[in-house]
Amino acid sequence: MENTPTHAQPGDGSPMPWQQGPPAPVPSPPAPQPYPAMSPQAAPAPAMPPQPAPWTHPDAPPAPLRFPPSARRRRRRWVPVLAAVMAVLVLGGAAAVAWRLAGSDEAAIRTSGPASAPRQSSQTPSPAPDPNGDEFDGPLDERWGVYGSTSPNGSVWAKDAVRVENGILRITGTGRNPTGSGNVAGGLCWCGAGGNRTSGVWTVRARFDAGAGYGPGLMLWPESDKATDGFATFAGLREADRKTVRSMVMWGTAGSKAEATLAGDFTQWHIFRIEWRAGSLRMFVDDQVLFDSASRPGIVVPTAPMHLVIQVVVGPKDGVPAANANTPDTVVTEVDWVRYTP
Repeated sequence: MENTPTHAQPGDGSPMPWQQGPPAPVPSPPAPQPYPAMSPQAAPAPAMPPQPAPWTHPDAPPAPLRFPPSARRRRRRWVPVLAAVMAVLVLGGAAAVAWRLAGSDEAAIRTSGPASAPRQSSQTPSPAPDPNGDEFDGPLDERWGVYGSTSPNGSVWAKDAVRVENGILRITGTGRNPTGSGNVAGGLCWCGAGGNRTSGVWTVRARFDAGAGYGPGLMLWPESDKATDGFATFAGLREADRKTVRSMVMWGTAGSKAEATLAGDFTQWHIFRIEWRAGSLRMFVDDQVLFDSASRPGIVVPTAPMHLVIQVVVGPKDGVPAANANTPDTVVTEVDWVRYTP
């Protein structure tokens, strides 16, 4: 509720601030007198006898504040002075504006906005996520789905094994149990907005720590989540030393597949790329061809929508050997960026 000021009105029984006693009996107005000083011990002045207040419509505007005659006279003497001061200020402001418009300060005029423009925040707004890639300069957005499940061998895909730190996506594997039970790794898919496609080029810059029991992979996986719809791995690393990268295409209910390998040191950074077109699949490592379906007769290229997957499989499983006593405390897969081109 607003605190609306109220003013005493004539005839409502409230004393006026200038009333110090009953009115003089003579008809002529008294000469202006200074107001008597009030002190805490001074007795209050007697109030005017109450008079009936005139009726007003409830929607009428409030009555204006009344001034005593002497105050009105003093106020009128200030009017010419105030008018003169205002005139000086207005003329001075107009002269200043004219001087600026004449070119004395053109740079300031060009860079200044209108007087009514809202004040801008000093903070630079965060850029919108690139719909065709991720530099991992901030937290994962809603495009990414992070795994959280347990595998048949008892290993765990844990969400907290997937982190973005200092512009790098990191998937950390931990544990040396040779059965895989209790060992932890992670994975994620670009399966949110704009993730599922029926063609295009996906490019990933990545590196992989050596370590037995953990098999990182970059792949396109079907939106249906059915392997029989076909899928393609364009960087799979099973061996502990990370000296061999593997590509693979699989299709059909019989699990038909075609593979290719390339030697190198994949503990270092490399750029991996897959090009998927109608009836064609090509895979590259640093622009070197790893796999080309055109040179492999009989390959059935997937046609169902697929999305990018980055994951680490915990062995023993899918050709990934078991962890052992020589497995490091952490086995990390690092991704610098991912990009998609239609």
